[in-house]
Amino acid sequence: MKKGIVLVLVSIFIVLMISPTTTYALSCVEMPTGEKGYETYDGIIIGQVEDVIREKDNNVIKLKVIKSFKKIEDEQISVKENITWGSLSGPSEIGDEYLYYLKEGVFGWENPLCSPTMRIADSAEELTFLQDKEVPIKRISAPTQSPSDNNESAELSSDDKTNQTGKIDDSTSKSSTNWTGIVIIVGLAGGVMFVLWRLWSARK
Repeated sequence: MKKGIVLVLVSIFIVLMISPTTTYALSCVEMPTGEKGYETYDGIIIGQVEDVIREKDNNVIKLKVIKSFKKIEDEQISVKENITWGSLSGPSEIGDEYLYYLKEGVFGWENPLCSPTMRIADSAEELTFLQDKEVPIKRISAPTQSPSDNNESAELSSDDKTNQTGKIDDSTSKSSTNWTGIVIIVGLAGGVMFVLWRLWSARK
């Protein structure tokens, strides 16, 4: 009788130990993607890993946001992830790009266990679904020139060219005027010299 009770207790203990592991594995098998994944997760981005900081049971991942498909608008974010999970292919690695499915918690963004986060090379199907859901990102880098700025620059450039052309024309006109004056003076001087020479010859 005692042996039977001991066996039952041992069996219950083994079941309790195995059950959470089995449930965890099954929940990871059913990772939501596509429309379900979009509804389930708070933030979805393509991120490039710039740094990985180890913190006890978690890694803090410094990400540069390449594209955002839901909620996230910042170019730089920090994300916590379990040291053993990260993505379907393992923890995030510096320099690599991933499609991240993130949850927003009290302390910021988290790449949760069983998230369908994956390398960009493996995300073609997901990106096809997300392509019309892109969110504008607030870039830290210097803003690009707007079309109006380009138009103003073009107008200024055009005005500069006009001014430069005007200056060249004025210079040419002045130069032409100077030469005309010189020719007239030389002609007059020649005429005077000729008249004086005639008068001097007549006296002889």
